[in-house]
Amino acid sequence: MYYYPSDQYGQIIKSKLAAEDVFDLFQLHASNELPEFVEGGFIEPLNETTLIDVLYDGSKASVTFDGNLYGLPLESMNWAMLYNKQLFDELGIKPADTLSELKEVSQKIKDAGKTPFLISYQESWIPQLFLPLIVGSVDSKNGFIDKMNAGKSSFSDIKNDFFGVIDIVHANGNVKAFEFGGTSGCAEFATGNYGMWIMGPWFAETILDVNKDMKFGVAAIPVNENKELTQIMQAITTTLVISKKSENKALAKAFLEYLISAEVANQFYEELKFNPVAKTQNFDVYPWVEDSIKYIEERRSYTEKKIPQSVKDESGILLQEYYSKKKTKDEVLSALDKEWETYNKVNR
Repeated sequence: MYYYPSDQYGQIIKSKLAAEDVFDLFQLHASNELPEFVEGGFIEPLNETTLIDVLYDGSKASVTFDGNLYGLPLESMNWAMLYNKQLFDELGIKPADTLSELKEVSQKIKDAGKTPFLISYQESWIPQLFLPLIVGSVDSKNGFIDKMNAGKSSFSDIKNDFFGVIDIVHANGNVKAFEFGGTSGCAEFATGNYGMWIMGPWFAETILDVNKDMKFGVAAIPVNENKELTQIMQAITTTLVISKKSENKALAKAFLEYLISAEVANQFYEELKFNPVAKTQNFDVYPWVEDSIKYIEERRSYTEKKIPQSVKDESGILLQEYYSKKKTKDEVLSALDKEWETYNKVNR
C-alpha cells in the first residue's frame, strides 16, 4: 500500500496506474475519486466478498456503482467545523446558525481573551475544505452543481454566500496562518486557546493525543442568514480499494474481509475514531458524532456532493492567495469558473 501527502495522493496514484505500476491496495475518497477510477477500469469489484453482506446500506451505497461494490469504507463522518466545547460552555454560547450570529460568537470569544478561529493554511487542502462545505449547502437550495456542470452558472452567482463565512474566519483568526498545517494545527487547537477550526473530526485522535481532556464538538458553518442552509455534511471519505492489476487479489480481498470482521472491526474502527459502517460493529459513537446527529435530526444535513476534484484542489491554492491578499474575490471566482469549465470540456 502506498502513502503520500493528501494533497498529492490522487495525482500520484493516477500516474502510477497510467504507468501500469502494479500494486494491490490503495485508498481513495469515496465520492470524489472512486467514480473516476471505476470508470477508468482500475478497481477490482468486491461482490464476491463478505463486504457485500455486512456493510450498512448507506455505507454500501457510497462505494457501489452500476450494481458492483468497489471498496471498504474506513472514514464515515459528519463534519463542517470543530469547536471548543469547554470554552463555549464557559462563555454560555452555542454554535452559530447564521453569519450575524457567527460574528457575535466570534466577538464574545475575543472579549474572553481567546482567538475565535484557528487558521491553518500551511497545506492547501485545508482552505480547500471551505469549497465543498459552502457549495454543498448552497447546492441544496439552488442546484448550483448541476448548473455548473451544464455551463449555466458561475461562482459569481454565489459570491456573497461563498465569501461570507470565509471573510469572518479570516477577520477573526490567528495572524500567522501559514505556520500551521494539519498535525501542527491539532496541537495548536488542543491548547484550548481557540474557539473554532474549519476541520473535520478525522483529526480527533491526534487532538486527544495532545490533550486527552480536550472537549470539542462538531458544528455546521453558516453561509448566510438562512438557518436551514447551515448544514452538516455526511460523508464517507477514505476508502480502501483493490487494483484491477493486482497480482494478489485473493489475499487483498481476504485482508479487507479481515478488517471488517467481527473479531477486528470494533477495535480497529473505534481506536481510529471512525464511525461504524457495518453490522459487525456495535461500539458507542463519540460526543462529536452526537453533535452532528442533532443537525441530521433537524433535517439540516446533506450527503457529500460530487464536485470536480480539480476545482477543489484549485480552491485551496486560491484561498491561500486570497488570505495573503494576492488574489481578489473576483479573481478567485473567475479562476474557479475556469477550472470547472476545463473539467467540463474534458469529462462531458
